[in-house]
Amino acid sequence: MNPDVPLGGLGILILGVGIKSAASGDYAFDPELANLNLPSTTLIVIGAIIFIITFFGCCGAIRESHCMTVTYGVLLLTLLVIQVAIAAFLYYNFDENSIKTKINEQLEKNVHAYYSTNDVTAKTVVDNTQVFFECCGYESKKDYQQGMPWSCCKGNQENQTCQEKDVTWDGCRDVVFPKLKQYSERLRTFALSAAAVELIGIVFSFCLANSILNVERRGYKV
Repeated sequence: MNPDVPLGGLGILILGVGIKSAASGDYAFDPELANLNLPSTTLIVIGAIIFIITFFGCCGAIRESHCMTVTYGVLLLTLLVIQVAIAAFLYYNFDENSIKTKINEQLEKNVHAYYSTNDVTAKTVVDNTQVFFECCGYESKKDYQQGMPWSCCKGNQENQTCQEKDVTWDGCRDVVFPKLKQYSERLRTFALSAAAVELIGIVFSFCLANSILNVERRGYKV
């Protein structure tokens, strides 16, 4: 077990705490920092899990502790079981057409409300969606009859003007869900790779624990 791994977990934990402090504390001068609360909490949880699990693995290997090594293996096994359970739940409850319909319905609603209401939340969601996915309007830029939002032009900052002739992006209906599906496939590949690494770690941890136990029974250390 590489000692840099728990340090990496601790680093992720500290980074998450720092971001959360900046997003919710007295230093949150930028309103956009409020959107970092969820990612920062995720970083804290991931960092804590990595640090705790790898701490047992490192200490168990260095100290040749049967108890800590077994604990490391059990924690890894628990994590793997949870991942498999979540994957199975998503697999059996995932309805692609239903999710696509819900996303498009909400997107269409927000785009149509961009100029017709004073819903600041809807405008923020639309602007963030258009910037992130590089799309404009629901079906196309023609959905905006009262002028192009600033977020329809690439590289624009908030409150900058955007001319219709400068908009080259497709409608978000044809962009958002396909990209989300692409990201989910990458996440699935990463999850499968992580599960394989965890399985190898589980096997080696229990093998090491068994070896340590055998040495202790003989009354001497390697």
